[in-house]
Amino acid sequence: MLQEIMITEDTKIPKTIKQREYGDIRVIKVRVPVGGNFTLSLFDLAGYEKKEQLTQIDNPLSGETFEIGRTIAHDLAYTLKYPEDKRFQVVVVYEEVPPKMTPSGPL
Repeated sequence: MLQEIMITEDTKIPKTIKQREYGDIRVIKVRVPVGGNFTLSLFDLAGYEKKEQLTQIDNPLSGETFEIGRTIAHDLAYTLKYPEDKRFQVVVVYEEVPPKMTPSGPL
């Protein structure tokens, strides 16, 4: 089932927006109802130290949608830098992917 999280704060330090519970997280897309002069980066939190981003979106226009289609095995985190105007709106659409089961349990 698809779920949405709205990003409401700017932060230069990675902030977790979805903790992995059981299984993986598939990031479907990012919608930008209100764009602006900012940079959004999404990370698998385990890859942040290595600077491995899922995506980086620069200066999105209002109404833009960015297809991501990536699966992560850890917490989903973001940074959002340089918003000119605090009225930005960013929505991350994701789904939780249950672990694959084998006769002896989850893989």
